[in-house]
Amino acid sequence: MSQTQEREKTVIFNVGSRVTSTSWHSARTWRMRAEEIRALAGEMRELEPKAIMLRIAEDYEKLAAWAEKS
Repeated sequence: MSQTQEREKTVIFNVGSRVTSTSWHSARTWRMRAEEIRALAGEMRELEPKAIMLRIAEDYEKLAAWAEKS
């Protein structure tokens, strides 16, 4: 398995991990997810899926901001 394939596997695993009741209110959790999604989007070539991923990252940032206020 190449380094890129291994990285993609790791990113997909991390993004697919569950949000627990404890992490739900953690701004750090949401910012880490946003960073992972942006990294994945940075490797995408197709414009539409890349744009979708970047919007998802922005939504994670919004959740982080919400968690900071809570």
